[in-house]
Formats: sequence, structure tokens, C-alpha cells
Amino acid sequence: MASLTIVGLGPGRLSDLTRDAEVILQGADEVWLRTRRHPLFAWLRERRRVHTFDHIYARAASVEHVYPRIVERIVTLAKRRRGVIYAVPGHPLVGERTVRLAIGRARTLGIATQLISGVSFIDHVLALTGLDALEWETQIIDGHRLGEQIGSDGRHDVFGDRASYVDPTRLVIVGQVDSQRILSGVKLVLLRAYPSTHIVHVVDGESATPMPLVEIDRRRTDHLVSLAITPISRLDARRDIETLRHVVARLRAPDGCPWDREQTPTSLRRALIEEAYEAVDAIDRGAATDNWDDLAEELGDLLMNVFLQVQIADESARFDLGEVIEGIVTKLIRRHPHVFGDLELKTADAVLANWDRIKLAEKRDDVEASRLGRVPASLPALARAQTLHRRASRTGFRWHSIEDVWQKLAEEIGELRHAEPEDRLDELGDVLFVGVILANWLGLDAEDALRQSGSKFESRFRAMERLLARDNVDPATLATPEWLAYWTRAKAE
Repeated sequence: MASLTIVGLGPGRLSDLTRDAEVILQGADEVWLRTRRHPLFAWLRERRRVHTFDHIYARAASVEHVYPRIVERIVTLAKRRRGVIYAVPGHPLVGERTVRLAIGRARTLGIATQLISGVSFIDHVLALTGLDALEWETQIIDGHRLGEQIGSDGRHDVFGDRASYVDPTRLVIVGQVDSQRILSGVKLVLLRAYPSTHIVHVVDGESATPMPLVEIDRRRTDHLVSLAITPISRLDARRDIETLRHVVARLRAPDGCPWDREQTPTSLRRALIEEAYEAVDAIDRGAATDNWDDLAEELGDLLMNVFLQVQIADESARFDLGEVIEGIVTKLIRRHPHVFGDLELKTADAVLANWDRIKLAEKRDDVEASRLGRVPASLPALARAQTLHRRASRTGFRWHSIEDVWQKLAEEIGELRHAEPEDRLDELGDVLFVGVILANWLGLDAEDALRQSGSKFESRFRAMERLLARDNVDPATLATPEWLAYWTRAKAE
């Protein structure tokens, strides 16, 4: 009868075999092993024929090419009247991809399957370290998935869709740390979450050796090596965003900070705006000096304000952090069908046009909906005007050429020059708005342009003040021509 029997060999010692596994293997005259790299290989060969799939590993371009070939062969063998016994290291359902694939394929074909448990590397790690898996809410991670997050240039791969998140406040067990490259990669990822001196238990077939995290890749590794990393306190996990949530909640607790407990969404409004502007200033400084430390600090302040707003809302059952994250993730996926779906968009302009179509569709049941969307009234006036015009122009409402804009600007300036006093505010606004339209045509940011001019004026005026002080001249005594002369000198400095 066609059958597939999968047996877990445990971590390596004969005494680690389960009773069922030992009975199956003792009575078998033929066993197929995923690999001969297991301490029980010699014992298995004593009384039975043993075959391995190591030759497939040796010839394959990558591990991804290995699994389908092994599964194909296992299923073929399982179709025989005698079936097949397939033995794998550890437990068959812990880190054994061929097992999952083979069981799925066999069941599809109606082949009877039997799974014989084995002692996993997790059991082995816990036994040798004496750590309690339940007490520390253990997190188990594949060493390959973790280590391969580090690219050949030593940088962390932030684009991987299967990147493993390490929670340093839990007991973390990392398996399949079977090469120096993987071990070094795992170390670099762990150093992002733990102090370099944090103790890691390096577990092999026989023992658990504690050593500082920074030193773990100085020892040799092999297919039997796993890591156990004991947890650190929540307040010590300072690179973990969950710690920020914890700290903010603690500040708002009944025995927390009196100032933080008094805050409301409205009272924090000004701070949120100020922190946003400070982040913008830090971006400008970073672009000018290529030093981005200030931006990292300012973004932290901004993030703290966001978390504080969310915490206040959570306390009042308005919404929580999960709802905030779900909302933005859902929106980003929905508005990027060219990334998360099948739509093909080749240019940024095509993306923006599609973005506007999606936004309008989202608001189709809102009678007040506009293609302009919601442009906050609290935005700086120039930024708000430029956003309004940019969105309107994407609907087709725009001048035919930039020459039309220049002509309109001259027209508005003329109207301002001849306006009655009660009309000047309105006419000046028209001039500024056409200036914003011109900025859009030129591909410039009106806020940046005015900010740069303001900074330039400030710098030159301060330089002029220094010149006046150097010449021992009282500014109050200067006539306009003399001011202009000093201004010219300041521009030359």
C-alpha cells in the first residue's frame, strides 16, 4: 500500500529518539534521510539500507531548488507498495520545509501519511540552558530568515517581506544557524535590539555556552548550532517601538507625570505643529551639512507626540494604535495597486493620476466630496495655496502655457498698484496666489522659496549690522542711500 511515514530523529543522541520513532526505525530495512549530516547516520546504517538527498544539495544552485526535487522523489517512493520512511533531523514540523510540502503533495494524491514526532532543537535548547519557554513567551526564529536580512554590504535589508521582528523582551530562540555567514548576519541583526555585551547561549549538540553577543561569530558553527537569547527589560529595549508606547502609557498612568496627564488633543496641537516644523528645519540642516543626527532626534519628538495623541484617544475609547496603523496600511495598499496588485503604472504622473481617481472613488458617497480633497486650513498660507492649485491642475484646470501665467502675474500686479485701499488685501492675495501658480509651473516649492529668501535677508541684515558696529555707525542716523550702500557691502561678504 502506498504510504509516507515521516520520522523525527531528534537533535542527535540515540536516547533522544522517541519510542515510536525507535520502533519504526528498528523495524525498517530501508530509510531515506534528508541529509547524512546527523549524529545518528552511522547508527542507522548498521542494520538497514540508508539513502540520503545530499547529492541534490550538492548539485542545486540554491536551497530553493532542492526542496521540490526532494519532495518529488519522496512522493515517487511513497507510491510503491512498501511505501517510504523519510527521516529528518529534530521534529518533522519544526524547520522542515520538505515535510510540509511532501505531506501536502501526498494527501492530494491520496497517499496515506504518518507523522512520528521527534525531539526538536527547541526542546534541546531548553534542556541545555534550563530556560522556561512559557515564562518568557518564547519567540522562535529561523536563523536563515534572520541572518539573510543583512546584505553583502553589511546593511539591513529593509525591503524584505519576510523579515523577522525580534522582540528583545521575550526569550528568543534562533535555529538553523548553520554557517558562518548566517551566524554573522544574525549577530548584526541582534545588535540592533540588544547591547553588545548581552549574554547569548550558543547551543550545539552537547552543551550550551554563554558568551557576549558581539563575540558569537568568533566561534565555528555547524548544522547543530542554535542560539538562545535571554530577555531584557522593557525599558532597556530602547530601540523597540513598543517601548515608546509603553513609556507614553506610563506617563499617562494615574501615578505618572502630572503634566502629561493634563494634556488633551487640543492642548497638544501647538506642540505637534512646532515639532513638525523643527523636523523640517532638521531636514534643511541635514541637506546642507549631510549630518542627519538632528533629524533623527526631531522625528523622535514628532513620533512621541503622535503616540501621546493615540494614548489619549485610547483612554477615551475613541480609537487605539491598532486602528491607526490598520487605517494607514489599508489606505496605502488600496492606493498602490501598481505595487500590491496587477496594475501597471510606469511614471510618477500616472501614479498621481490614479491616486486621485482612487481617492475620488473612496468619497463617491460623500456629496461634499471634491477632487481637491481635504487641505488643512491650518497649513501655512503659501503651502495651502500651492496644494490647492496642484490638485486642481491635475483635473485639467490649468493655464495652457507658462507665458499665460507670466501675463496673469503682470495683470494682477497692475491691479494691485491701482487698487483702492479697501481692495488691496484682496489684490495682494491674488498676486501671491498667481506667484504660487508660477511656482507649480516651475516645479518649485513656494514655501521653500520664501523661506530661503527670508533666511537670505536675515543673514545679510545681520552682516550689515556687524558692518555698522565695526564702523561705529548709529543706524538711526543713516539715510536711505547709506543704508543701500551698507546693504551692498553686506551682500558682498
